[in-house]
Amino acid sequence: MPLESLSMRWWNLDWRAHLPVTFGEVTVGLATLADAEAFIGEHYPRMFAAADGAAWLANPMTEAKRRFYRDADIFVFRERDRAVGLQIGHPTDWSTYYVRTVALLPDHRGRGLLADLTAHVASVLALVGVERLEGDIPPTNTANLLAQTRLGYVATGTLNTERWGLVIRVTKYLRDDADAAFRHHFCAFTWPRVARPGDGRPSLLASTPTRR
Repeated sequence: MPLESLSMRWWNLDWRAHLPVTFGEVTVGLATLADAEAFIGEHYPRMFAAADGAAWLANPMTEAKRRFYRDADIFVFRERDRAVGLQIGHPTDWSTYYVRTVALLPDHRGRGLLADLTAHVASVLALVGVERLEGDIPPTNTANLLAQTRLGYVATGTLNTERWGLVIRVTKYLRDDADAAFRHHFCAFTWPRVARPGDGRPSLLASTPTRR
C-alpha cells in the first residue's frame, strides 16, 4: 500500500479532492512516480541539456531518491492522453511548499498553463495554511524569471550547488503580512504585488479551471 504524501501527513491535504483540473484542452491530474520517470527520461535530457554539453553532478535514481519522490506531489499535464508537462512539489516545512521541477513541452509553452496551475495550487495551499511557495531558477533562464515575476514571485536568495550550479530562489507569499514583512525589510521600493488568488482583488492569476 503506498505511503501518504507529505502534504497529506502534514496538512491533511488530499490533492485528489482538488484534481484533475482542465485548462482549455489540457488536463492536470495526479500521477505516479512511474509516470514522472517516463516523462523525465524521454524529455529532460533534451529540455535541460547544457549549451556547451557540460553537465553538473548527476543524481541517479537511487532507492532513497524514489522514497523521496513517493512523498512528493506529482502533477502531469495531459492533452488527449499525451503527457505534455510535469510538475513535482512537496512541503519543506510546516508553512512552505517547494516546487522542485516543472517543465512543459515546447509546443505547450506560452499558453498560460503554468500560470493557471500556479493559481490553482496557491489557492489550495492557502486554504490549509501554507504561507509561501518556493522554487529555484537559473539566472540565465530569463523567460522563466519574468514569467514567475508576473505570477507574484519575488527573488529571495541565491544558491550555488554542484548539482545545478547557480540558481535564484523565488518565493510567492500566500499571506499579505508575510509579503509585507519581506518587502519592508529587504526592498527599497516595489511594484504593487500580484493579488493572491481568492482575495477579491484583480489578479494576473485569474483562471477558471474545470473540475472533472
